[in-house]
Amino acid sequence: MLTHRDLCKIAANWLLAQSWCKLVAWEITYNRGFADAIGVSKCIRNNTKIAVCEVKRTRADLLADLRKLKLLKYERGSTHCYLAITRECLGNNSPKEFLADLGERGLPRHWGILLLPSTIGRLPTCVRRARRLRPANATRLRLLTEKIAVQHMYRNIKNGAY
Repeated sequence: MLTHRDLCKIAANWLLAQSWCKLVAWEITYNRGFADAIGVSKCIRNNTKIAVCEVKRTRADLLADLRKLKLLKYERGSTHCYLAITRECLGNNSPKEFLADLGERGLPRHWGILLLPSTIGRLPTCVRRARRLRPANATRLRLLTEKIAVQHMYRNIKNGAY
C-alpha cells in the first residue's frame, strides 16, 4: 500500500508532467498550511500558474476535511487547486456520482480532481480540470520559488547529495 508521502510524490510528478509546470515541491508549508504538492509555472505576465494538490488517502479523511472547510485555505495563495484522491475515497460510487457528492458536501466546482494510481510509476488520471481562481501575484510567486529552492537544497543535503 502506498504511503501518503508516496501519493504526494505521484501528485507532484503529475504536476511536473504538465506542459506549463516548471518547478514542483511536495509536503511544503504554504499559506498557513501544508501543501501536499505544489507546482509553479514560469512568470508570464497573464498566464502564471500556482497549482496546489491536496492528497487524500481515505474517504473518512476527505469527508472530515470537507466538513471543516479545511481545503478552502489553499485557494488564497493559488491560481488552481486540485484534490488528488485514491480509489478508496470513491467508495462504491462511480466518478460521476462521486463528483456530484463532492459538490453537495461543499467542494467548489472550480477545483480539479485527480484519481491517484495504486502503484508507483504511473501518473494520476485527471477526472476534472481545475479552473483559474485569480491571477498570480508576482511577489507570492517569487517567495514561493525561493521556498521551494530552499526545500530542495535541504533535502539534498539531508540525503547526502552534496
